[in-house]
Amino acid sequence: MEKPTLHKTIFQIRYNPELKFYGLLMTAAQQLSKYPHWRTNRLSVILRDYDKHCSLAIRHDNVTYEQDSSDIEMEMKYIQQALEKLPSALQVKFLNRVGYRRKYLITVKSPFESLVSILYVKLFSQDEKIRSIMPSKVEDIMYRIDFKEEPYQYRVTVGPVRKREVPRYIEYNLENHLDPMTREKEYQEIKEKYPDVAIFIDIDLYQMAEKIELKDAISFPKKACDKIHKMVNELNNYLFKSKVEV
Repeated sequence: MEKPTLHKTIFQIRYNPELKFYGLLMTAAQQLSKYPHWRTNRLSVILRDYDKHCSLAIRHDNVTYEQDSSDIEMEMKYIQQALEKLPSALQVKFLNRVGYRRKYLITVKSPFESLVSILYVKLFSQDEKIRSIMPSKVEDIMYRIDFKEEPYQYRVTVGPVRKREVPRYIEYNLENHLDPMTREKEYQEIKEKYPDVAIFIDIDLYQMAEKIELKDAISFPKKACDKIHKMVNELNNYLFKSKVEV
């Protein structure tokens, strides 16, 4: 049984837009000096690090950190830095949404058709009534469902993918995470390393409210990271802990 491999993380805070944002934007962006590259249209700023494959976008109603790597230590460090510095620099007192999203691949040695059969048995009802309604041969599936566990909400997506389909699901941030001079070559190398057959897991954990305290937002990333990590590993164990007759 292969371990899940983290490929993408997206962390975002949202807040109510205010006109004063535009006078504070450049000063706020300068609070984060670890990003060697940047771009602005005077309405927003995107900070970039091509070597570490991450970026931070500061916009009038949200701040979004995105990372295309499995470096969890760096991920947490950069997210916490943004949370500690940007809300005060932008004079944001309350948030209305905090979200933490991760995308994983689990390499599978079985043929794609066998993986589809396993996931179908494990994730979908095998009641004879529903099976008699549907055609007998299942060629592909995607499991997507929204959950609620106060004060959090989850959107979970699980499905089998072929190598050629992986880029569509992972959605690598080419513009902000790869050097323009070497982008095409680097991305080809990245795509070549994707597994031939895999399970794709996408978990978006978020909290929405009219007023989310900043102190609660600062503690959110670690809680969300732990919850997602646990869910992914338990899903992996459930899907492959025993043989399934199909």
